[in-house]
Amino acid sequence: MITRDSIPLKCEVVIPNPDTPVRFVLDRWSDIGLNRPALVVVPDTEQDIIDTVLYAKNKGLELIPGGGGHGPFVSITEKTLYLDLKRFDKVVLDTSQEQAKISFGGGTLTRRVIDACTSKGFYTTWTNSYGVGMVGSVLGGGSQPLNGLHGMIMDQLISIRLITAAGEVLELDSSSEGEELALFHALCGAGHGLGVVTSMTLKAFPLAALRMKNDEVWCRRVTFPADAINLAAEKYMQLLPPKPSQYVLLMFAREPVTSTGPGAPIIILSSLYYGPQEEGEQASKPLFDDAVVNNTNIHPETILTPLSQMNEAWAPFSVHGEYKDISSAWLRTTPVETMKASFQQYVEFTDHYKDATRSTIVHATHNPKKHVAISETPEGQAKYFESRDRGTCMLVMPWTNNPETVEPMRAFAKKIKALYRKAQPDLDVPRTFPNNMQSDTPLEELHTVDRIKELKRIKKLWDESGVFWSPYGDNRK
Repeated sequence: MITRDSIPLKCEVVIPNPDTPVRFVLDRWSDIGLNRPALVVVPDTEQDIIDTVLYAKNKGLELIPGGGGHGPFVSITEKTLYLDLKRFDKVVLDTSQEQAKISFGGGTLTRRVIDACTSKGFYTTWTNSYGVGMVGSVLGGGSQPLNGLHGMIMDQLISIRLITAAGEVLELDSSSEGEELALFHALCGAGHGLGVVTSMTLKAFPLAALRMKNDEVWCRRVTFPADAINLAAEKYMQLLPPKPSQYVLLMFAREPVTSTGPGAPIIILSSLYYGPQEEGEQASKPLFDDAVVNNTNIHPETILTPLSQMNEAWAPFSVHGEYKDISSAWLRTTPVETMKASFQQYVEFTDHYKDATRSTIVHATHNPKKHVAISETPEGQAKYFESRDRGTCMLVMPWTNNPETVEPMRAFAKKIKALYRKAQPDLDVPRTFPNNMQSDTPLEELHTVDRIKELKRIKKLWDESGVFWSPYGDNRK
């Protein structure tokens, strides 16, 4: 039996009580794959982390660093040493140079970075959830609403401070050399399980560069009833390809219990514009058509939201607990007939599983030209993202409070992904976003065969004993 006196660590250590419900031991976005860990360690200093890494190696424990706790693809087991980085949350915005930059600790949540930037008239790239850890999002690439303007979050990465499995502290950036440069590149899109990141620095940009009036994002949102799926899908297609400053979302959902039609299936089509309002209106003309505005069953609205508050709309999906998952597929095309079939399957699934009515399907679309341009540069080619030329990330986000529904909802997600992939060009390799992988996702969906081989080499070089969980390690669960 492990006792606190037997653990040679100076920082806070939690030895889970077998009688304590696991959700009170670890606070995660999803209870999927959540079991009672061997230990939870809360470090105060980098030396605490170094000592913890060496302790985990000595005891044969698998160390999992935790930031926002939004990675259900990483299972927590009785052999897990969970490293809670919540005290590594310092955020510093530096505007003293021509290129502004934002630095943050390894446990920093998106909300703190948003507040630090926007309060000073700046922004960087971030995910659409306040509770997601910034570091974790970058390690998996980091898709975000400004993809069309800036590329992925990892494309803004300036530097990383990392503690290796050997307890060595590294400062990595694009000027690193040899194996350290190879490690830096791997951390851009394939970085899970290669070390403990204690801090990162990203590029930051002045809000004024977006030319948004009052720093507000313009949005045209239209809510369609289920029987208008044809029109909703057609209007979505008419918005494509989006402008670089535009982000288009098509969501299948159900009315909340507080609405006038609780539980009714709906389609929500949103066109967000990170630029002048008049440009947003021009780019979103199909959502002002008579077929939209003159139908009393369809509800269009124009919304202005400060950039600092854009994640508020996603707050209901960011709450912790219960059984949630995310599966994704990067797509080149989204045919109307495929979307209609997907919506029908969504309705059937959520009709059958009443405990899963908060599940959603989202089509998030950006203009891929910026991504393609990045992929043509040496720096872009060195990073680990294989879907630069695909503009849509389709996400299936099932949610239930019943553990017996977990397997059916995973089967549903696979069915939806297969439906869309069948509609892609024959030569397209199925691609999954690393941050949305499943425990059984083939690595070939994440990266090319050559890159997988290189990642396994890098993993073995820097973590031969396999102390860190990694999809590229021999100890992958």
